[in-house]
Amino acid sequence: MQIDWPELTNLKIRWATALPEELRLAKKLRKLTLYGTAIVELPEWLTELAELRHLDVRYTKLRQLPASIGNLGNLTELHASGTALASLPDSMGLLTELAHFDASHTSLVALPEALSRLTRLQYLDCGYSNLVELPEWIGHLPELQYLDVGWTALASLPASLGYQPSLRHLSIGGTQLDLLPDSGLF
Repeated sequence: MQIDWPELTNLKIRWATALPEELRLAKKLRKLTLYGTAIVELPEWLTELAELRHLDVRYTKLRQLPASIGNLGNLTELHASGTALASLPDSMGLLTELAHFDASHTSLVALPEALSRLTRLQYLDCGYSNLVELPEWIGHLPELQYLDVGWTALASLPASLGYQPSLRHLSIGGTQLDLLPDSGLF
């Protein structure tokens, strides 16, 4: 079977340990699913796929995202739950179209300041991660509707979160939280 790489828009790969080099020809690729593969790193050239909207690396062996992930300016969904991610590259702040980010069940310990520029972010799941605090800017994300930080080491929430009018879902089960922020919304 011959694959027409330049015309490919959706690709789901299973049982792989690396991405095929030919994938860099898939300039129209919009959705890439690598769920459950043995891939430990994504090649830098992946960030040249400018049309990519949906990247699913859930339950891979991925340890880090490419430093140039911010080049994926059209990315709206990034699913990274169940990976070995412990940190995020600052270039993620350039993903201005990102609306859905799932980093649950990871080793993530902090959210970098660069993520404060994700003004279209609606869904953020960091539950079952190693987060110890949420930055104050989290409450200033104008479209944030869903936030899951359950089963983390959080002992407090930033006061700004209490003034987040778009927030519809907040999951904090299994944390060390005693009080919610003192504000008009909680």
